[in-house]
Amino acid sequence: MLDGTWRTSAQAKAAERERIAEDEPKAAKEASKKQIKANLAAAEEIEDLNTALDAIEEGVALDPVNFFARGSCPPAAP
Repeated sequence: MLDGTWRTSAQAKAAERERIAEDEPKAAKEASKKQIKANLAAAEEIEDLNTALDAIEEGVALDPVNFFARGSCPPAAP
């Protein structure tokens, strides 16, 4: 029910397809960010600076503003 009325099955299906189509690019971007961050973590673990820098550059190119958002920055080196 939406706004006090029932949607028909066709309307509901169309609305669901539209919602999925809008969210698909966001989901793909998040999946890419997750993979890049995994590559960065693996490179840090084996102390491969060049690979880590490549992953950071790739991540920033994908999402320059939010790649390290929400406290997901790698820890500072001691």
